Amino acid sequence: MGEILLMTGFSFVGVLFTDPSSWANPSIFLPLLLYVAFYVMAVYFLNSYADYAADMLSERLKNVSKLSRSKYLGLLVLACMAFSALSYYISYILLAICWLGMLLWFFYYVPPFRFKATLFGGSIIHFIAGIVHFQMGYCSYQPFSSNSLLISIFFATLLCIGHLHHEIIDVENDTLAGYQTTAVRIGVKRMLQLRTATIAIATIYLSVLLAMGIIEAMDFNLLLLPTLILLVNSILLKGNKHQTLLFQYISRGVFLLFCFLLLVIKWLAS
Repeated sequence: MGEILLMTGFSFVGVLFTDPSSWANPSIFLPLLLYVAFYVMAVYFLNSYADYAADMLSERLKNVSKLSRSKYLGLLVLACMAFSALSYYISYILLAICWLGMLLWFFYYVPPFRFKATLFGGSIIHFIAGIVHFQMGYCSYQPFSSNSLLISIFFATLLCIGHLHHEIIDVENDTLAGYQTTAVRIGVKRMLQLRTATIAIATIYLSVLLAMGIIEAMDFNLLLLPTLILLVNSILLKGNKHQTLLFQYISRGVFLLFCFLLLVIKWLAS
């Protein structure tokens, strides 16, 4: 459930770049809250269904076996029905967006496609899905725009960084399961270098958004600091398993904190 709540943030962050005066509308916010939660649950149920056998080999994911594989399929169907109904209630556009997202995750998890087990395939899916997830929150309040697309690319890059990091964490289990992920193919050392390079790209891209006038100075400042913290930690924390997990905790914590500050400041300013 912690992972599910974390992943909802990649949709709700899209709301932060819409008009704050409309956020309190309960006819949108409450259905959106449930819609995003059910959508992310559906992604995780699909994950547990498709990777059931492999997850039982992982110390981190072994609790998946507390439910049978068939139950995950049933939960997946129920969650899809729930988020479809809720998204259609808000806007038929959201229904199309969320099913585009589910299609991406289907290609990511399910054989014979299983992009997660291909060279850079998992990163590509996460990047595109990050754009889609951002639009779920944004398009609940405002129509899709070129600005929303450009802003979503920054957060999609963050999701991609998270995926690269998870491949590093799971490299041993993926090797045992026979998944030829990018980390398995190129090794942990190069993955760590790739993670750092991707964070550096995200930092530069954020500066480009400011220069283009796509984001305001306040948005830039409150997103730049956690991104720089991420970059420094990626350079320093690249040793043992403890450092790998510490990088994850720090990266999640700083972005949660600064996005919450952004929410509060914009809310008060409205």
